[in-house]
Amino acid sequence: MVQSFLLVAADALDDPVFRELRTQDSPGTDSAGRLLPSNELARRMQRLAPAASARLVSSCCIASTSLGYAYEHAFRLLSDVVSSEHSTPPPREGAGLDQLYDALPDQARKDLDMTYAKVNTHEFEFQEGDSSRFPDLGPGSGSTPFRQKLNYWQSAGLLRESHVQYAYPDTAFFATVLMPFRSLEMVDRILADVLAPKLGLNYSRMTNHSPPESFGPGEGPRIEWTGETVQVSLPDRRGRVIEARWKPTATSIVRIREQGREDWSLGFATPLNTCSFAGLKPGVKYDVQITSTDERGEERLVAKKVLVGPQLQ
Repeated sequence: MVQSFLLVAADALDDPVFRELRTQDSPGTDSAGRLLPSNELARRMQRLAPAASARLVSSCCIASTSLGYAYEHAFRLLSDVVSSEHSTPPPREGAGLDQLYDALPDQARKDLDMTYAKVNTHEFEFQEGDSSRFPDLGPGSGSTPFRQKLNYWQSAGLLRESHVQYAYPDTAFFATVLMPFRSLEMVDRILADVLAPKLGLNYSRMTNHSPPESFGPGEGPRIEWTGETVQVSLPDRRGRVIEARWKPTATSIVRIREQGREDWSLGFATPLNTCSFAGLKPGVKYDVQITSTDERGEERLVAKKVLVGPQLQ
């Protein structure tokens, strides 16, 4: 259940609007070494068209609400795993995240606090509405940074109920919207560092220490041609790989030779429309012949070209 909510949040934060907002500029850090909000990100958000802005708000609400439920289920599961006859029973449904945290045994809270200290991504907040004055909720209360953040999220309605706050505000129309990059990594770390070891499960981290500005695939797509089939691999940011393979109905056979020679090189087959040559002799002219082979194996001449090897500088 925790992982399911986490995946929903990750998909929401991979919205095209977020990809367009990302900047390559390196954000600053605070005294603890954590990333500070990117000013460039804020400036880009202000220039968004209304439709793009609404899509961003929707993605944020989906992600933050999903992560709020992920926190709740993670805390309840952790309580069940470490419970003993002296443990305080977890609060009933409707309890705040800070209350669920308080009900955990001391060691479980320490594990969560240590996990939170390892997080090195930032959560971006922005406000929208018709009111000229937004409420100042101030920092959350608690003895540790993670407990303070849980209390702040609870009082601000930024997790589990962010969509409700946005749709049905209690006062003049306003909303504080959260881009929960930090929570995404935190829940991911709770699964990897706290819950999985206690449950004896293997879990590979999804976010892999990626800051918001580089939130995306670590590898590019790969295309392989075996001579008969084309295989394409598309990795995503969570380490999953989407693969497709097919046998093209037609391929091109490319042959090359130095001008003045009678014999052609061995031809190589490709389903692609472009190719490049390496290792050509500088200044030497080459003939290139391209034939097309259909699914019945029949060849026909497509083109003849002349190439000149690279000039020495």
